[in-house]
Amino acid sequence: MQPCKIPQRQANLNATLRIDDLAKIAQMSKNSYLIWFKHFIGSSPYDYIQSKRVMRAAEYLKGQDLPVTYIAYECGYNSTVSFNKAFKKVMGCTPSEWRKKAAGTG
Repeated sequence: MQPCKIPQRQANLNATLRIDDLAKIAQMSKNSYLIWFKHFIGSSPYDYIQSKRVMRAAEYLKGQDLPVTYIAYECGYNSTVSFNKAFKKVMGCTPSEWRKKAAGTG
């Protein structure tokens, strides 16, 4: 395995986040928290975290020659299938297609 070339910023995006836990931290009911989050952020907590993870992965794909599987894991995904699905939903293309476009070869 290659040494980690991905900075440890935003490490909490890799953690499994539960809505119940987030609501408890905010001292709100789960339903109130979801309404509050959607109102102020514009999306659900799940969609927000997924978008942040994918955007971070897109930067790594553009700037580093690490395997897609490694980047997926480092960005909080447990499988390449779920990573590819999330990436395509947010970015409109697969991680490999994004890397080619970013390199100017696609």
